[in-house]
Amino acid sequence: SPSLKQAEIQALLDGCLLTDDELEGFRKELNEQIEMEAALRFREGDKVVCRCEEWESGTVVKVGYREADWPVEQPDAPYQVQLDNGGLIWVPDDDDAFVRAA
Repeated sequence: SPSLKQAEIQALLDGCLLTDDELEGFRKELNEQIEMEAALRFREGDKVVCRCEEWESGTVVKVGYREADWPVEQPDAPYQVQLDNGGLIWVPDDDDAFVRAA
């Protein structure tokens, strides 16, 4: 099998590195996520009731939930909840109008 030359290896490794701007953007996103999660009332595993057509009980399975096809400008949902009836929903706002402690 052919061996890679040092220059080829260096080029491959360099392609994996972040630029300073990319790293700063990543840090900013991570800090925003940490701040958002710290401000929320519930954590993964917490039992909650959510307003659907009626109040449904469930468990928080994700804090800071986002659908892949949401526009960039749409903020993350505070929670994804697995309902006891089998449904999987996201909560639009961390407010008693939508989600409460069980």
